[in-house]
Amino acid sequence: MRAWTDHNGRNLQASLISAFKNSDGVFEGIFEKPNGETFSYVIGKLSSDDVELVKRALKHNELNEAQSVQKP
Repeated sequence: MRAWTDHNGRNLQASLISAFKNSDGVFEGIFEKPNGETFSYVIGKLSSDDVELVKRALKHNELNEAQSVQKP
């Protein structure tokens, strides 16, 4: 669980449990809130720092079926 920031500066506590390319070719993540609710969100709408974090995790094959991504 970590705080994710969108490109407008809003924060949300969630775990990123997977990332995938949708049918339009856009990367989305499946996130889980502290209450257990899951939702999908377009990775490109996250802050540039968070997008880079996801890219690094994907590059190192840490995210295909990751339980969460933490800030370094």
